[in-house]
Amino acid sequence: MRSYHKCEKLVIALLAVALFTGCVTYTPKPLVPLEEYEAIRLRSVSQHEGTQTADVEVFGFPVVPEINPGDGIALAEANTLALFYSPMILETRRELQIADAVLLQAGTPENPEFFFGPRWSTEGTGLISPASLTFEIPIFDEHGPRRESAEHEVVRNRWLLLQRELEVLAAVQKQAIKLSALRDLEGISKLQVRRSEELVGWAESLYSGGDIDSFSLQVARRTSEFARTQLMETTLKKKRQKRELLVSLGLFPDAEVSFDFGDISLLRIESSEGGREELVRHPTLKALEEEYKASEEALRAEVRGQYPHLAVGPQYEGDRGEPTIGFGIGFEIPIFAQNDTAVALAESKRDFVRGEYQAALLELLKNSANLRDELAALEKRLNELEANAVREAKELNRVFSSSLASADKAVLEALSAADSLAETLSEEIMLRERRNLTHIELLLVSGSLVPKEFNIEEKIS
Repeated sequence: MRSYHKCEKLVIALLAVALFTGCVTYTPKPLVPLEEYEAIRLRSVSQHEGTQTADVEVFGFPVVPEINPGDGIALAEANTLALFYSPMILETRRELQIADAVLLQAGTPENPEFFFGPRWSTEGTGLISPASLTFEIPIFDEHGPRRESAEHEVVRNRWLLLQRELEVLAAVQKQAIKLSALRDLEGISKLQVRRSEELVGWAESLYSGGDIDSFSLQVARRTSEFARTQLMETTLKKKRQKRELLVSLGLFPDAEVSFDFGDISLLRIESSEGGREELVRHPTLKALEEEYKASEEALRAEVRGQYPHLAVGPQYEGDRGEPTIGFGIGFEIPIFAQNDTAVALAESKRDFVRGEYQAALLELLKNSANLRDELAALEKRLNELEANAVREAKELNRVFSSSLASADKAVLEALSAADSLAETLSEEIMLRERRNLTHIELLLVSGSLVPKEFNIEEKIS
């Protein structure tokens, strides 16, 4: 009898150990709003480490190992801040962490099933204590394909994260180009305001002397008011663009920092004409490629899942102090259900992913062709404008200056010269901005930003 109770206690102890060994403890992590606010504020003004390596660029975008927002943010510092604090990148990483958590145990064997059910004996008052421990035997292993499917999904998630990182880095580059262009346009607007004020003063003196009519005076005054409105609009756009850039970097929108980008040159990467090798390296296509491989493995797992499942394990029973030990085998007989629905769904999923890949490929081909046409047209027009812009600007400036200095009262001619000068300079700035933005977008769409030797699986390991 004593040995019988010892066996019972041993069984209960083993059960308790098995139930709680793999449990995870709860760790509270409260959200404190003011602490979150302070963290962003400090990030906006404090010097801190950025990348942990000495890399000087990431896929053609310059980065730096340390950042000091207090002395002005250079383009390389902006890229580094974006990689660490961009809300878009952080959101994608959080989404992928959830996805990876779902895949954490994909393809692992089923946990062994433990049964312990004491009952009263039908003869006498003795207690019978049957117990069993059942393990699944993967004869037709469906766990292997499920594990491989999960591994492909993890690789797919890394490609999706890379695509988001490239999009954010390209967006930072674009925002820097836009901000630089708006600064130049603001300078032209300020010059236009000064020139219009000179014209108004000149026109008022001529009008008071009876040398021009009221129409010319009103045109001069209206031009001055319009110039001030244009300056206001350009300044507001510049401020909004700066806030947009700051938020993209995870900083306060009104952080007391300046941007020191210098001359923003185009990325030193060229996109070949219709390069197939580049295009199929696009992260979106690579992600869909991995998703297709995952769907193939998922289908293989469902096909294997239609075969019988075998389970084996030891059995124990104690009857009025007489313990017995045995061994049992159980298997499923697939008479009523053979996993047909799951197999059909897995086949449909595989076909659906193939269709998604083809649609994404066509969309990228279309966008690449459109961007190449746009870039070629912009390059041609910019070259034409630059060939004549300097000469025209000098001539318009001469007309404006000579009109003010002359006594021929050519107020309208001076106004026209000032407007044409501002429009010519503004057109050149906007064309250059659009050309640079199109170049970056083409690199992003064509897959040219991903090096040929890049292996994302090495980054995961």
